[in-house]
Amino acid sequence: MMTDRELLELAAKAIGGECLEIDDPADRLGASFYGPNDWSSGHYWNPLVDDGDALRLAAATGLIVSCDGRGIEAKTVYGAIPSACAAESEYGPHDHMARIRRAIVRAAAEIGKAME
Repeated sequence: MMTDRELLELAAKAIGGECLEIDDPADRLGASFYGPNDWSSGHYWNPLVDDGDALRLAAATGLIVSCDGRGIEAKTVYGAIPSACAAESEYGPHDHMARIRRAIVRAAAEIGKAME
């Protein structure tokens, strides 16, 4: 299991970005993020806690997110990311939106890991 920091670093890598100055102010892990085409350059980026960051990450990696009564799944569209396939699921009684964001970040991190 990866730490939140590792998840963020690999998720950033999946979209051609880089996390710099990762810190934890007020127990809210985040990063100064520098990405391709400056779509969030210098922005305090944390798709684990920010819905907008998570949605942009899902769109940039070509993820499909599905939610049903059993859980949440984020997976790649077949062939969207060459040589990488990721499907991550989140289950449990936790905050529904937090589970969606975490599934997106976990799937993106798997894509980033496949790119190493």
